[in-house]
Amino acid sequence: MIRKNSLPILQYPNDVKNKNSGILWSRESKWLEKKTLYDDAITALKNKNYSEGIYKLSNLISLDPTNSYLYYLRGRAYFSNNAYSLSIEDFDKSLNLKSEQPKVYEARGWSKYYIKDLMGALADFNKQIELEPSSESYYNRGSAKSELKDEYGAIQDYTKAIELKPDYSMAFNNRGWSKYELKKYAE
Repeated sequence: MIRKNSLPILQYPNDVKNKNSGILWSRESKWLEKKTLYDDAITALKNKNYSEGIYKLSNLISLDPTNSYLYYLRGRAYFSNNAYSLSIEDFDKSLNLKSEQPKVYEARGWSKYYIKDLMGALADFNKQIELEPSSESYYNRGSAKSELKDEYGAIQDYTKAIELKPDYSMAFNNRGWSKYELKKYAE
């Protein structure tokens, strides 16, 4: 004879007679549902099926609306799908839930960069540097400064990125372009 408690979780999600058991089953089924949605979303994103990933992450967010990482992931999916304004909304939500996230500031900064909110991008890259200075964070800020025609500032940031990562070819390349814009050919 099979006892009810030994049946698969999904057969008894909320209507189990024993209250303690019902709570346990409910938590386990929610966890299983979240894990399945998460795995499906990650698979979709890895396969560059951004619409499906966004759909799965949206369902997952409805189950766990205070999880800042889920908003970050969906924001990245929107970004990859060139939906920059939607990505910014999700990055904002992620930061409202947990503010000290340098990668979210970086991602939101690039979203703002692509919609030509360069001052907003610069502010996000500044915050990224404040939280986690790295070659990438200085490169990001240098890119925003260059687009704002602050080539001197861009050169300083690209140089800092190169100091932190001496083989950073993109920083060398962009620093060269900034020097070219300033007609500093000999440097």
